[in-house]
Amino acid sequence: MPYIKSQNAAITADRNWLISKQYESRWSPSERTRLKDIAKRYKVKWNGNTRRVPWNSLLERVDIIPGSNGRHHGRSRKRLGNLEAGA
Repeated sequence: MPYIKSQNAAITADRNWLISKQYESRWSPSERTRLKDIAKRYKVKWNGNTRRVPWNSLLERVDIIPGSNGRHHGRSRKRLGNLEAGA
Protein backbone atom coordinates (compact mmCIF):
# COMPACT_ATOMS: atom_id res chain seq x y z
CA MET A 1 0.00 0.00 0.00
CA PRO A 2 2.85 2.52 0.63
CA TYR A 3 3.88 2.21 -3.04
CA ILE A 4 0.37 3.06 -4.21
CA LYS A 5 0.24 6.03 -1.83
CA SER A 6 3.55 7.40 -3.11
CA GLN A 7 2.48 6.93 -6.73
CA ASN A 8 -0.87 8.57 -6.04
CA ALA A 9 0.94 11.55 -4.46
CA ALA A 10 3.05 11.99 -7.61
CA ILE A 11 0.00 11.58 -9.85
CA THR A 12 -1.96 14.09 -7.76
CA ALA A 13 0.89 16.60 -8.07
CA ASP A 14 0.91 16.18 -11.87
CA ARG A 15 -2.88 16.44 -12.04
CA ASN A 16 -3.00 19.57 -9.86
CA TRP A 17 -0.26 21.15 -11.97
CA LEU A 18 -2.19 20.36 -15.17
CA ILE A 19 -5.37 21.87 -13.74
CA SER A 20 -3.49 25.02 -12.69
CA LYS A 21 -2.00 25.39 -16.20
CA GLN A 22 -5.17 24.61 -18.15
CA TYR A 23 -6.11 28.24 -18.80
CA GLU A 24 -2.61 29.71 -19.01
CA SER A 25 -1.65 31.47 -22.21
CA ARG A 26 2.07 31.84 -21.45
CA TRP A 27 4.35 28.87 -20.93
CA SER A 28 7.98 28.90 -19.84
CA PRO A 29 10.37 26.44 -21.47
CA SER A 30 10.44 24.34 -18.27
CA GLU A 31 6.63 24.23 -18.19
CA ARG A 32 6.52 23.08 -21.81
CA THR A 33 9.07 20.40 -20.98
CA ARG A 34 7.06 19.24 -17.97
CA LEU A 35 3.87 19.06 -20.05
CA LYS A 36 5.70 17.14 -22.77
CA ASP A 37 7.04 14.67 -20.17
CA ILE A 38 3.60 14.16 -18.62
CA ALA A 39 1.97 13.61 -22.02
CA LYS A 40 4.67 11.09 -22.95
CA ARG A 41 4.47 9.26 -19.60
CA TYR A 42 0.70 8.88 -19.89
CA LYS A 43 0.82 8.10 -23.62
CA VAL A 44 -1.22 11.12 -24.70
CA LYS A 45 -0.43 12.45 -28.17
CA TRP A 46 0.49 16.12 -28.20
CA ASN A 47 2.26 18.03 -30.95
CA GLY A 48 3.85 20.61 -28.64
CA ASN A 49 1.43 23.44 -29.46
CA THR A 50 0.36 24.95 -26.12
CA ARG A 51 -2.78 26.36 -27.77
CA ARG A 52 -3.94 22.83 -28.61
CA VAL A 53 -3.20 20.83 -25.49
CA PRO A 54 -5.41 17.69 -25.26
CA TRP A 55 -6.63 18.61 -21.78
CA ASN A 56 -9.51 16.13 -21.65
CA SER A 57 -7.27 13.22 -22.61
CA LEU A 58 -4.56 14.27 -20.17
CA LEU A 59 -6.91 14.72 -17.23
CA GLU A 60 -8.63 11.44 -18.03
CA ARG A 61 -5.32 9.56 -18.03
CA VAL A 62 -3.60 11.38 -15.15
CA ASP A 63 -5.70 9.97 -12.34
CA ILE A 64 -4.98 8.17 -9.08
CA ILE A 65 -5.39 4.48 -8.30
CA PRO A 66 -8.01 4.02 -5.59
CA GLY A 67 -6.51 2.05 -2.69
CA SER A 68 -9.06 -0.74 -2.94
CA ASN A 69 -8.35 -1.21 -6.67
CA GLY A 70 -4.63 -1.34 -5.99
CA ARG A 71 -5.06 -4.07 -3.40
CA HIS A 72 -7.35 -6.03 -5.72
CA HIS A 73 -4.90 -5.67 -8.60
CA GLY A 74 -2.05 -6.93 -6.41
CA ARG A 75 -4.04 -9.95 -5.24
CA SER A 76 -5.12 -10.74 -8.80
CA ARG A 77 -1.53 -10.62 -10.04
CA LYS A 78 -0.40 -12.85 -7.16
CA ARG A 79 -3.08 -15.41 -8.01
CA LEU A 80 -2.12 -15.27 -11.67
CA GLY A 81 1.51 -15.88 -10.70
CA ASN A 82 0.47 -18.87 -8.60
CA LEU A 83 -1.57 -20.30 -11.47
CA GLU A 84 1.32 -19.88 -13.91
CA ALA A 85 3.69 -21.55 -11.46
CA GLY A 86 1.32 -24.49 -11.09
CA ALA A 87 0.41 -23.77 -7.48
